[in-house]
Amino acid sequence: MSEPFERSRPKTRSRLLEAAYTVFADVGIELGTVEMICDRANFSRGAFYSNFGSKDEIVIEAVKAFVGQRLVDSEEFVDSLVHRGFPADPADAIRQIAAKITGGRAGIIVMNEVRMHGVRDERVAHEYLQWQQGLLAQVQVIVQRFLAAYELQTNLSASHAAELIFSVWQHTSLTAAISGLNDEEIALAVGDATAGILASFASTTAMAQTPRAPSAVSMLASICVEAAPRDPMMAFADRIRPLASLEMVQTEHVSVYYRVKEVDVQVIPAADGTIATITYGADFPAPVNGVSIGDAHERVTAVLGDAHRTWPAAHPNDILIWDTPAFFRVDVDRETSRVARIWR
Repeated sequence: MSEPFERSRPKTRSRLLEAAYTVFADVGIELGTVEMICDRANFSRGAFYSNFGSKDEIVIEAVKAFVGQRLVDSEEFVDSLVHRGFPADPADAIRQIAAKITGGRAGIIVMNEVRMHGVRDERVAHEYLQWQQGLLAQVQVIVQRFLAAYELQTNLSASHAAELIFSVWQHTSLTAAISGLNDEEIALAVGDATAGILASFASTTAMAQTPRAPSAVSMLASICVEAAPRDPMMAFADRIRPLASLEMVQTEHVSVYYRVKEVDVQVIPAADGTIATITYGADFPAPVNGVSIGDAHERVTAVLGDAHRTWPAAHPNDILIWDTPAFFRVDVDRETSRVARIWR
């Protein structure tokens, strides 16, 4: 075998692994074929079989390559934290580490494809379980280094903690992907879930009293601002649930509404299953159409112009309404002349 061929073989193998990974993410392992992988990598079947004995072999190898790189990135990130100092808040460090490990929607799809393939194929199952043990050992090292950095103690062994965290990653990432979250949102969801599980078994005041991450609150606020009347209520609920609870409330005046209490938002559904009205309460942390809770009356009109109309009946607040380009209502507290509530 010639020397140039020897030097090119690792590149060929790497391209085939990358192609297999994308094919399995796009169409699944059962429908993905050697021909599709070769086409994606722009190689012949001969090149494929010079590197892999079968499709089953490249299935496991593709996952090993992908997750292995993620763990290397995570370990290098932890190394960098050791040198420059960990964040004061342990939960922030957890979220940063989880973001490095989380592989986005494609990675989640392929990982779950491999698990299901292993359920059907004993040979794949054996390979996968062996690889998973090695993966857990690497996660255990990361957990140990994190606990040592913050002088945390747990009632669990490091191996059991790693298994628990790994299970949380699997469940949270899959739920987030099914709910339609993008890669950044998935990473935030996994980070928050990991912080929560560590807080439950790490005995430290700093960990136990860590408040909900501002990043998570910001993500919830962003989802609530992006939602609009006539959007499907179910789609909105699916985006919210991986990050927060969606509480159903029944009242005398409205048959039912849903509350995202973490950001003080209420959503009233329409009879056809879409969103009818969204209201943003006193604790909502983000601007809506350029207007924020607590803004002065003068700033509202500076941003939006004069209101098209006001509330026709008596009300404790001044009610300002804009009808175009879409209905928008601002409740201004008469005593403070500041925005108390926003409606869309």
